[in-house]
Amino acid sequence: MANFTQNLTGEKVTAGGPFLYQLLFRDKVEEINKQKALSILEKHIKNVDSLDSKKGHLFVCKDYIAKFKDSSEVPVSLTILPPSEFNENKISDFIRSQMCDVMDVKEKILSQCKYNVVAFDMLGGALSDINRRPDLNMSFLDALLEMYEDCVAVFFPNSGKLFIREQIEECKFDNAHRFIKFGVNVRFFRISDKDDYIIDSIGMASLFLPDVQYHFHDYDINLIVNHAYNLCQYLFDTKCSIQSGDTIDSIDENGMNRDIQWTCQYESSLVQPKRDVLDVNITNFASGNRE
Repeated sequence: MANFTQNLTGEKVTAGGPFLYQLLFRDKVEEINKQKALSILEKHIKNVDSLDSKKGHLFVCKDYIAKFKDSSEVPVSLTILPPSEFNENKISDFIRSQMCDVMDVKEKILSQCKYNVVAFDMLGGALSDINRRPDLNMSFLDALLEMYEDCVAVFFPNSGKLFIREQIEECKFDNAHRFIKFGVNVRFFRISDKDDYIIDSIGMASLFLPDVQYHFHDYDINLIVNHAYNLCQYLFDTKCSIQSGDTIDSIDENGMNRDIQWTCQYESSLVQPKRDVLDVNITNFASGNRE
């Protein structure tokens, strides 16, 4: 595993920002016809209109309404930019190190793909019901793959995850669970010269929810990864019902364990990017100082 340095000097992750998709292609791809794109979007999302755009295609989703503090309401929009050349060097080694879903083929995919199409939602974070964002984002993903049949893989900048097309098409989860799978990344780091580990998530800010973090030693890493994904899903399902000082079920080789409780508290992240996290103290196996 490559060595990286802790760097929390950058800007803090902005909650509720645009959710991005980077569709990757081996060969040059043509811009999709606006009417064809609209037809596909209406099939997957329904009640969609197209708007004039200076660059690419812009669509509004009239059933997905963003609401603001002044009580104004605006439909969420979806943008598909024109195809462009893909520069794999813009994806850092730090991000590549956490592309665990395609660990064996990630470098091959990134080096072979020469073109990309970038798409994103706007105002999705301001939805009157933020729980509807996964449904919109995953329906948009399905529509994009139908529009671009030559798409080889999709990079999700919010989470730093990369998936080949077949992995996305074969995933049978509901949209909420698909969003956690594609839009949230549980990462693993070993602290140099120590037997300490950090496992955290990145991507929950898209739902105005905290990421999760574990700083520990001498515990099964795979169990903590599973616990982290389950906790992220629980935070979404309950609209973040956990408060600092609350306890949650632990996990062992037999599954979730109610007999041993782990304490949670909100902190700043230990690993970049800087963001709010729900830190899980796994009792005798916890590392680091907690106030």
